[in-house]
Amino acid sequence: MHSPLKPDVGTVAKACLLVVFQVTCCMQVLANSEDPASVLPRDKRDVMITSPADFFGFRMGSRHLRHQQVCDYMKLLASESDRVALVPYATSHGGRPLFVLVITSPKNHADLAKIKKTHQELASGLRKVPRKEDHSIMYLGYGVHGDEASAMNASPLVAYHLASSLADSVVDSLERSVFLLDPSLNPDGGSRFAHWANENRGRNASQDPSDREHQQDWPGGRTNYYWFDLNRDWLPATHPESRGRIQLFHEWKPNVVLDFHEMGSSSSYFFQPGIPARTNPLTPARNVELTKLFAGFYAKQMDSAGELFFTEEKFDDFYIGKGSTYPDVNGAVGILFEQGSTRGLRMKNDRFERSFSDCVANQVRTSLASVEALAQYSESVLQLQCEFFNDALATGRNSKSFLLSGEASRIAAAKELLGLHDIKSYQPRNVAVVNNSVRASSEVLLIPSEQPQYTFIRSLMSREKTFQENIFYDVSTWHLPSAFGLEVQEMDVQEAGELVAAYKKGEQAQKRTGIAFDAKALGYAVPPDTLQFPKLIALLQTKDAKLRVITKPVSVSGSNGAVKLPQGTLLVLRPPNLDSWDEIQECLKQVVAKSELQVFPLTSSQTLEGPDLGSDTSLDVPIAKPALVVGTGTNAYTAGSLWHHMDVRMNQPTTLLKTTTLGRVDLDAYSVLILPDGSYSLWGESQAKKLTRYLEEGGVVVAVCNSLSWLTANGVVDLSESESEDKEEEDGEKPERTRSSDKRFGDAREDAALKSIAGAMFEVKVDSTHPLAYGFPSDTVPVFRRGTYHYQRPENSYQTAAIYGDVIAGYVNDDNAKELQGTAAVFVVPVGKGRVIVLADNPVFRGYVRATEPFFTNAVYLGPSIRLPKSTNDEHDH
Repeated sequence: MHSPLKPDVGTVAKACLLVVFQVTCCMQVLANSEDPASVLPRDKRDVMITSPADFFGFRMGSRHLRHQQVCDYMKLLASESDRVALVPYATSHGGRPLFVLVITSPKNHADLAKIKKTHQELASGLRKVPRKEDHSIMYLGYGVHGDEASAMNASPLVAYHLASSLADSVVDSLERSVFLLDPSLNPDGGSRFAHWANENRGRNASQDPSDREHQQDWPGGRTNYYWFDLNRDWLPATHPESRGRIQLFHEWKPNVVLDFHEMGSSSSYFFQPGIPARTNPLTPARNVELTKLFAGFYAKQMDSAGELFFTEEKFDDFYIGKGSTYPDVNGAVGILFEQGSTRGLRMKNDRFERSFSDCVANQVRTSLASVEALAQYSESVLQLQCEFFNDALATGRNSKSFLLSGEASRIAAAKELLGLHDIKSYQPRNVAVVNNSVRASSEVLLIPSEQPQYTFIRSLMSREKTFQENIFYDVSTWHLPSAFGLEVQEMDVQEAGELVAAYKKGEQAQKRTGIAFDAKALGYAVPPDTLQFPKLIALLQTKDAKLRVITKPVSVSGSNGAVKLPQGTLLVLRPPNLDSWDEIQECLKQVVAKSELQVFPLTSSQTLEGPDLGSDTSLDVPIAKPALVVGTGTNAYTAGSLWHHMDVRMNQPTTLLKTTTLGRVDLDAYSVLILPDGSYSLWGESQAKKLTRYLEEGGVVVAVCNSLSWLTANGVVDLSESESEDKEEEDGEKPERTRSSDKRFGDAREDAALKSIAGAMFEVKVDSTHPLAYGFPSDTVPVFRRGTYHYQRPENSYQTAAIYGDVIAGYVNDDNAKELQGTAAVFVVPVGKGRVIVLADNPVFRGYVRATEPFFTNAVYLGPSIRLPKSTNDEHDH
């Protein structure tokens, strides 16, 4: 460690000039605001460590730091202090680095491998008590939402304090603990917001909430590159930021995880515990007790500064996929912090007048209080970790295990996700018998209950529909088999143990043998049931391949006998592709080598059963040129998930059309126009006319979630039966409602929440012969549903591809469940020569729900080719 030195006269003079410069530049914007650096205790410090103010050249909180500035400062700290090491863990979609500062004593830095190994032992379920010499680990996570900028802007001060303080209490904490300081969990969103805030501020910072500085353009800085909420991505781990962070988490197995946020500007400051009744039932009671003990340190810090705060309100701790709850079901204590925001540099409203620097100061306060709390409760959090995993292992030892079965690429995706969360799973060497059916080894996955992550497994496999508290801050289920479209079977302890023993002999499932490619072959058939299927179509279309799909099941000759091919199977035939056949075959070879796709060579147009391959019953797959409408008036989360799916998982080039520029765009250039959920508040009569003309001349609009509402309200689509919510009964009478005198004013918010569908899994029944339902392994599919809007089935039953059935998992009140059952989940509405394809739910929700992806990819690739038969029924087909 560097020894403290007195600065020379030149350094003092330079510092004085810097202060004068800062005061002059920031005089207008910082009047009556708190200097966040003043929150740091007046400890003796290593003067060889550069302070944030000296490095940045301005007082913290007087400007919004850019991500690159934070990176540069943290790199400097790592070079100046032997307490600090910078450890990269991921790169964002936008190419920005994510890293943690590992801050601890120099002695501990030499023993980090040993410390990590110890924490693996503590989390193994085999240790009942920690040793006195064991080190506690705290993860400090700042800024998972990019426009909650006080979090990231507080991180340099906290890092500086831990790197420079010579106080005995800090030195002792660094000897006993390791701090993983993550300065920016969302560098792409943070950079987007910092640019906005700094670009739209004058010399005199505006306090007016209506000022442009406080009103970000769509989609704002909250989300990541693809407009996902990364605080909901701890479980799905769809994005590199989250995947790297989860790997880091399980490498270190921290004891305490801090999660710093901002909330509305009319609020004060929140720290957990949250609403007691809405704590995840798998969270141990001792976890809640420790959270309250830590909260005492925060209350003391905030009270001493005269700052208002609240606890046990507004925020819950239920969904395991957010930053403050994921640790709770992984043997750690997760703690959420929410600072009332200024977004810009100053904010004044009916409750508060505060500056950005005040917000930063509060985040520093609770950070330092957390370090202080850990010093007192280090042994307690280590003991919690031991007890949590010991109890999980003991409970799992006498519990049912889970056997997943399904299409190989879905099994592979589930295995990868489970492994990311440190969950062990096994596949057989050869084949397995599941429910009296023989399945390939790649189509089976055993998740044994006897492992330390059993608590997390229980949560993933839960099909609970009723809860102690039925109001949720986020979704109420995350049932993994439903999300991935897999079957699940419970197995008793003995049977599972025998399978594990057999599976361990062959950790890797057998890969399918390669296929023999022949330049003279008639072509190839590719069944549509794998997750990589749409990526193959996108790749082949870059070669201008002429593709078709079969609309009726067929049986063809294969090398090992007859091969049955379902509807939706892709035909890649040589005759229409002679000019590029060698290139097309090469594409197929590359895809097969890297995926679970099955490709069957075709030697004849004649089939053993079903229409021959030259039949006109097959459907053309035109070159896809999709356009996704984005911008003001659309839901950024829905738009982002659709964009990410097309861009990353389908590898499908897609045009993003802003809502403000639709009038200047030639829609005929696009094969489909995709409308995400949204109000479309900027659109009016001219946009409605343009969309109507596009549809009448043969265009295809894919309406996702409730975007159909705008189309119907503006006369683009005429539904024979429209939304049924609040619809009068057939006899003209309103359904009986609870009298207003039975409702208490103070319960209004809770009453509304109980009637909502925050997020639940439903079973839908599909018509497997409908082009929109190709690629599903059975005639029922799990869908993820949010919202109570719903649509009656069209008069022409051929328009409907899927209808709602029963609830699989998650909370849905009885009235909503009954009203939704039998209504249309996926259907087509003809408009002139074109059609509107309605997907009532987001088929790629958060990138986690993979079971329903074919609804969307079929709409994109087959939408232009769908021709609806006329109904043969005079009455509605129920």
